[in-house]
Amino acid sequence: MKRTFLIITMMLFAFMQLQGQEKNFIDQNYIEVSARAELEVSPDEIFVQIIISEKDSKAKNNLEQKERDLFKALKTLGIDLNKDLQIQDISSSLKEYMLKKDQILSSKKFILKLKGTDQLLKLYKSTEELGVPDVTIIRTEVSDMQEQIKKVMVKASEKAFERASLLAQSSGRKIGKVIYIQCYENFPVTYRGDMMVKSTYNFANEAAPEEMPVLQFEKIKLEQSVVVRYTLE
Repeated sequence: MKRTFLIITMMLFAFMQLQGQEKNFIDQNYIEVSARAELEVSPDEIFVQIIISEKDSKAKNNLEQKERDLFKALKTLGIDLNKDLQIQDISSSLKEYMLKKDQILSSKKFILKLKGTDQLLKLYKSTEELGVPDVTIIRTEVSDMQEQIKKVMVKASEKAFERASLLAQSSGRKIGKVIYIQCYENFPVTYRGDMMVKSTYNFANEAAPEEMPVLQFEKIKLEQSVVVRYTLE
């Protein structure tokens, strides 16, 4: 009986404490403001799929030679094959090997990470010269996305502070500490699209201009909205 009474007493005490805290929060003079910030960033990492196959090879040039030529061209572009190149869908390639024992592989797919559009254009020029037309952009990313997210969050918070300060000053008051904050964000990580890389002019044409064509990807928009409550002093 005493134990039951003690439990009930503790529950009532906790309930009264919560009620008191809620009342203290409501009784405070505060100002609530909302703010929104945007930041556009350009993708600096481009992921490309490259497919080489027997049908792309000339009569005296098999798939192995095509692969060696591709690797040599990538190294010339300053690409680290160990870090930035990986083979894709190797299981299906092994099935092809089992079906055609006289060939090593009928085709190979690679995923290559490039650093910027300049490297992309150089890659296309090289693959065109090698006779490898199947080059597709599969996605783009921002390498320092987390840092960019922090920037837009700070920007939204600063806007909220400035807005609250202005409103408080116009009423002869000033803002105090933050007692509530809520964030609403929209941070796309990648930009995806099935874009086939195409030349804007013939790279093999000696009469073509020396300048490389300008290629830009759509910028990624980061958005951050905040609702903040400050005490009024």
